[in-house]
Amino acid sequence: MSSSGTYAYNPAAADIFAAAFGMCGIRRTEITTQHVTDAAYHGNMVMVDFSNRNPNQWALETQTSVLTAGVSAYMLNNRTIAIASAYISTGSGSNINDRVISSMSATEYAAIPVKSQQGFPNSYWLNLANPNPLINIYYTPDLAFQYTLNLTTFRQMQDLNPANGQTLDAPYRFLDAFTTGLASRIAIAYPDPKRPNLQKDLEALYERRMTLASATDQENVNIYVTPGLQGYFR
Repeated sequence: MSSSGTYAYNPAAADIFAAAFGMCGIRRTEITTQHVTDAAYHGNMVMVDFSNRNPNQWALETQTSVLTAGVSAYMLNNRTIAIASAYISTGSGSNINDRVISSMSATEYAAIPVKSQQGFPNSYWLNLANPNPLINIYYTPDLAFQYTLNLTTFRQMQDLNPANGQTLDAPYRFLDAFTTGLASRIAIAYPDPKRPNLQKDLEALYERRMTLASATDQENVNIYVTPGLQGYFR
């Protein structure tokens, strides 16, 4: 016998719903329109949980903005939930120079006495405003260069819809975790009196499976920690 040789398994959301109901003792022939409606809601809540557990490497995207002299605040896509990296580009063609800029907290940004001071931008504060997040640049761009802001951002998960064979906005390695997470929520909405601990058991299983999946979704790079010894020498 031989294996399939394919790598295309990506079940429709409706099939995942049915599997989650099966984990709760509700068979496919028992699923009603109300069941599907509830599963769609709880499935989207699981996707919210996925977004809140950043970083999700598959949810990275790039946003680029040409900065305007004297303007410090710029609107980002409304699906933006975090910034992974940010750098400023100057120049053009083969003479482009990139410089990484660092993040600040809201308190650090508030402590800057003159936020409109112009210069080469070297830091930013992400304001997770609703509906559109804002990035506040410091220094405020001047006229010395044409500055281009390049952001690698984490986006929220796409809406989950069981209609028309739509699939999950997550890679293969997260399918098991998602199915279990959905089942744990369904077990709250449709408790099984014969298994009073089912919801807690499914929630614990979800956390284990989510931990395993998340471990495969990290960059495998070295971390270097350098102590700041300058203050010890004169």
